[in-house]
Amino acid sequence: MDPIEYLLFIPLLMYGIVLTHLFGEWKRFFDFENWHAPYIITIVVFTEIAIWNIYTFLDVISRDESHSYLAYLGLLAAPFLFMLSVNALLAEEGTDGIVDREEFGSRMRLSYFFMGCFVLFHFAPVFGPDDGLNNARAVAAIVLFLVAWRREERLVYLLGVIWLISLALRISAAA
Repeated sequence: MDPIEYLLFIPLLMYGIVLTHLFGEWKRFFDFENWHAPYIITIVVFTEIAIWNIYTFLDVISRDESHSYLAYLGLLAAPFLFMLSVNALLAEEGTDGIVDREEFGSRMRLSYFFMGCFVLFHFAPVFGPDDGLNNARAVAAIVLFLVAWRREERLVYLLGVIWLISLALRISAAA
């Protein structure tokens, strides 16, 4: 194995754990009694963002030939913030597992704050030059912090639109 592959283990494991939890929430799409649109939108967006970050993480870590321990810890900050965001969002193990409207509202502040930090972290030099998404990231970070501060579910719909725009930008750039 290449030394870079060894370094990839921990961040990819972190994203994998988060994806396992997020995919476990997809069962709610079929439970119409507990269907809450902002929660569903959040799960879909967070899932795709995790997949995208796994995809781009390979490019980020292979770009730099010299890997100091401090730089590696910096690279671990993004998946760690993402993991904190998802863990703050999802119901705790051992409970009934249902995140209803009231519980979602109580979990929004911490989850969206960590996600805002995660998005802002993508402006760090460790991620390299602008990949064409920095404008969408800046707007998303502002809205994420607004959601965390105000806990307004209407803003989650706005985040869904921003995510769709960034998804279209990423797909068009990859094509």
